Amino acid sequence: MTTDKRPPPDLSLHIINRYITALRPWTWTASIVPILVTSALVSSTSTSLKEDDMYYYFTTVRLLVSTILVQSAANAINTCEDFKKGVDTEKQEGGDRSLVDRRVTYVGLSSLGYGLLCISVYFTLNFLSIHSKRFDEEAWKAAGSLFVAGTTIAVMYTAPPLRLKYNALGDVAVITAFGPVLMQFVAVILTGEYQSFIYYYTVPVGILTDCILHANNARDIDNDKNAGITTVATLLGFNASKILYKAMIFSVYVFTLMLAKFGDGEHAFVGQVLVLVTIPIAFNLIIHIFTKDNIINADEETAKFHLLFGISMAVGIKYVTPFIQEHL
Repeated sequence: MTTDKRPPPDLSLHIINRYITALRPWTWTASIVPILVTSALVSSTSTSLKEDDMYYYFTTVRLLVSTILVQSAANAINTCEDFKKGVDTEKQEGGDRSLVDRRVTYVGLSSLGYGLLCISVYFTLNFLSIHSKRFDEEAWKAAGSLFVAGTTIAVMYTAPPLRLKYNALGDVAVITAFGPVLMQFVAVILTGEYQSFIYYYTVPVGILTDCILHANNARDIDNDKNAGITTVATLLGFNASKILYKAMIFSVYVFTLMLAKFGDGEHAFVGQVLVLVTIPIAFNLIIHIFTKDNIINADEETAKFHLLFGISMAVGIKYVTPFIQEHL
């Protein structure tokens, strides 16, 4: 008979709260920001949406719910995969410790993940069916393809057979899923067709979202190496990873300000300069947070910055730009 020498499970929170925490709600900004920015962009350029505000607002809320369900499902599944592969251990500092500290069970979290995935699929198909008259066959195919692509990338970030994170493809996966895939999905749902100008805006949004992942991976360099996992951070090492993090933060401001000035040659939203109010937060991240002493919370702090930057960008596009154009 063997004795479990692990510490007793952490049951300080109610069971519902423990499972909600295991879904990592602080990461939901990765879904929220691309949707808010895209909805701001298309509502500012589409005449049909301006004439149908109820559909616009109702659909944006449903997109937020559906995408957060997918991300939550992926978070749960990926946590289970990391635990099973030995990436998450008792020795690690920071990160998600729900399974390590036995706040939730593997079976429970895995079941919750796949359950949320099924709900999100039904939620999306039901919405497309209700509003089928707004979409032609091409729009249906486009929306379906983008939803499948985004969901597949999210789940197979750690799940087999792709296991993107474990093969240094996590950054590419995040930039792709939360950049062009999600933003074009939102554009198609709202307008019924691809919006090519959106691709310009996927660059800063995708890079900004990857900053959250990169901060997480920089913190977990030693754990990932011990588990035999290859990420961009493990390849670069901590010091080079910090340089890359700084470069990504800087590039997000550069791209956004260039879009504010020049747009895509047709659509320019000068109000995006509002993102400059987040510069003090960016400096704090680079100077004080992304250090070996404070790296434990760097991913969560980057997520807060991501949300504030994204909201500033969306508000700048939808509200500040027309105000400037009208009064200045």
